[in-house]
Amino acid sequence: MAKHSQGVRSPGTCQFGVAACQFKMAADKSGWGGDTSNRHVRDSWAMTFVASPISIAVGICAGLASALLVLSPVGGSMLAVPLTLLTQLPLVIATLGWGRQAAITAVLAGTGTLIAVSPSLAVYFVAFVAPDVIVASLAIGLWRPAGSTGRWQQSVVIPATAKRQSVASDDRQWFPFGQILPVVALLVIIGATLVALASGFDPAAISQDRVKALSQSYADMMAETDKSAATDELRNAMMPVMQTMLRIMPFAFTATWTMIATLNLGLGLWITTKSGNLDRRGEDLAAIDLPKWIGPVAIAALLVSFIGGDAGALALAICGAGAALELIAGLAVLHTITRPLSFRLPLLILVYLFLGLCGIPLILLGLIEPYVRLRHRLKPPGPGALRS
Repeated sequence: MAKHSQGVRSPGTCQFGVAACQFKMAADKSGWGGDTSNRHVRDSWAMTFVASPISIAVGICAGLASALLVLSPVGGSMLAVPLTLLTQLPLVIATLGWGRQAAITAVLAGTGTLIAVSPSLAVYFVAFVAPDVIVASLAIGLWRPAGSTGRWQQSVVIPATAKRQSVASDDRQWFPFGQILPVVALLVIIGATLVALASGFDPAAISQDRVKALSQSYADMMAETDKSAATDELRNAMMPVMQTMLRIMPFAFTATWTMIATLNLGLGLWITTKSGNLDRRGEDLAAIDLPKWIGPVAIAALLVSFIGGDAGALALAICGAGAALELIAGLAVLHTITRPLSFRLPLLILVYLFLGLCGIPLILLGLIEPYVRLRHRLKPPGPGALRS
């Protein structure tokens, strides 16, 4: 190891990439069964600076795929909506399966493609599509030896044989999935806030022209079906409705996008684990536990939202993301406690079909779960469950 380290610092080695390659070769020769923590730190940095053609190629493909999914609504097809929900999935798979190089390349490729087509969509991609899933995917790869309280280490992309020779997957304590979701929600809130500030969105002083335009459009549509309806009366009746819809937009946006990001993370984790690109053990996502402070923060944000103005809009955004997390926790509880039921599948299908109607009971279920531990009372968690 000392010999290679001297080679890295020698005057004859003038290129940083060559130095990184020599450093990685030294780490490889030290053996996969040696000092686990130092080895993974060395590999992590080496993989960052040494170009991997496969990772770069996967990143380019993932970025282009994500950009095409962002552009899918332009065609006006009915498939556009479900495709748009999966815009983050290629980024998650690339990051989990091929590491940070693929993630950075995917973001650059996707952003460059969208800039060439629509700069506004490129801003949307950078603000909402990429950051939360990239950070969360990197967090999913964090682990430390079982029973350890030391620092988390990044699981790097190494040959499958080397993975089996290092720390066995069952002997690793992986970063809890329930602790990753608040990070996703936080990034969604930050992105929504920055875009709102940049666009001048102010729910407390919504432009009357915009509200009148929306109300007039709806009134004209209603008047076509009912010729006796007075346009002015319809517009005046619709004005409060439109104002309310625009005021709750921060809540609806952060709640929806937090759910979408969580869906993509769950799918990406399942795909990369099944394919063998991520050696994180299989786990029961229905056993995730959120931090206890999520519920109180969401309730406090809901109370603050009644003051209105910019502070109220930000509080609504926080409340929306928190409500989405509690809804996910409620669904996890429902998935767990219904496992002994013979009609479980039809019940879950009905719940998801009428999720709007079941949303409040599920949120309440998620709120009380950290305190009553309903899943643990009715059914102990499986061996793959994560605890937070």
